[in-house]
Amino acid sequence: MMRTVCLLLLLFFAVPCFAGVKPSFAPIEGEFYPVEGQGYPEKMTNPYTHTRNVTFTGDPIEIYTQINMVTQIQLPAPPVMVNVGEPEGFVVEVVPEFRSIFVKPTTEIKMTNMIVTTENGIYTFILKENPFKPWDIRVAVTNPYRNVRVEDPYTLVWTAYYGKRPAEFQFLPLDIRSPNSSDYIYDPVSQAGCKVDLRRVVFFPRQKQAVYWLRVTNTLPPGVIVSPKSLVVDERSVWTQGLYGVAVPGRDIPMLAKGDGIDMFLMTKTEAIPPVLVVKMSLQSARLVQSEARLSTAAANPVPGKVSEDEKLQKMYQDLLKKEKIETVPGPEGQKETGSKVQGQETKDAVKESVPEVPDEIVIP
Repeated sequence: MMRTVCLLLLLFFAVPCFAGVKPSFAPIEGEFYPVEGQGYPEKMTNPYTHTRNVTFTGDPIEIYTQINMVTQIQLPAPPVMVNVGEPEGFVVEVVPEFRSIFVKPTTEIKMTNMIVTTENGIYTFILKENPFKPWDIRVAVTNPYRNVRVEDPYTLVWTAYYGKRPAEFQFLPLDIRSPNSSDYIYDPVSQAGCKVDLRRVVFFPRQKQAVYWLRVTNTLPPGVIVSPKSLVVDERSVWTQGLYGVAVPGRDIPMLAKGDGIDMFLMTKTEAIPPVLVVKMSLQSARLVQSEARLSTAAANPVPGKVSEDEKLQKMYQDLLKKEKIETVPGPEGQKETGSKVQGQETKDAVKESVPEVPDEIVIP
């Protein structure tokens, strides 16, 4: 009995000594706690770490750091300028060659923001030193901005399909045409043929690149009365001057039945848009048919030239003078702009009267 009482007294006085010190701040959801039965030490080193790949969506990215540890933030583009809200709480090292920023907190329980400016855009971060959260040893930020380049096939196809200038190309010379010209291909032996339409032409003069949107439809010329045969159009057989790539949405080698069509985007290197686009392709039906289509590249509906701003302002000025009958300062000839036609006519009549008339034929006696 006496031994049991002594043991209880020993446990009663010993437990508070090993309890440790609990944090004075409120915990947040998902934070790290030591295992049950252990207390919170006054100075704690969190051994739990991880790496992350984060997509920047516009909202600030939370970066969890740890005292005496360094965190690497890898960006998709070299940082040009880095601004930290509280530089005293974090040591920040920028290495543009490796597109990286290294962050190391100097004190515990600290939080600030960081704004990073790169050539591709601006990224925002919230730096946190939290000993009760698994900290980041490396965070790789993916590029949220669309890679809009003239050499990008997606950009070329998008521009040709929608016929619109991308916002990123607002200061780039660009020629967009909609010829809507067509040509028929027909093989009387296999009775296979198709119609080739040139829907759009996009030309970048500075980069000397052009993309042509073709639509190949399994239909025969109007003068042919036989029914169209099923055929295959292989984009690998398509050729035109300066061609370096063909983009075909959907299947690789589709079988075209009667009335079916397929879109092809021909990407070429060229100095200028030719007046006639010559396209060679192979049609596979009962036999392999080597064919050629000639398509006009001139715009079907040319846009009329715009009136310059100077001409617009001059016309508005003249209309206002006529409507309000505003008298202006006399000119060098002493006539006003209002009613200039009448005064000008009077001046011409006076000059005409002062000049003697010359006969059409002079007769010498």
